[in-house]
Amino acid sequence: RGLMKHYKSGEELAKDMGVEPKVVAATFAEYNDIAAKMENAPPEGAGEYDAYPTGKSHDKWGKKFFHNLPLDMNDQFHVSIVTP
Repeated sequence: RGLMKHYKSGEELAKDMGVEPKVVAATFAEYNDIAAKMENAPPEGAGEYDAYPTGKSHDKWGKKFFHNLPLDMNDQFHVSIVTP
């Protein structure tokens, strides 16, 4: 169907995105840090940002639940673009 594209590594993903691998690595590190903070948060969440649908989060987009971590540049990725 062609909905998703496979990348053998974060470096390959970065190349296709047109950014330096260090940018993707920094984004992964930030995401992993936020996920670690949220792992020990109470059920209603914690942090300075409003979370969806309720509570608080350390994630500026309001995400409270994080799965399949940590993100690592050596992982393989299946990526798709989602638009409204």
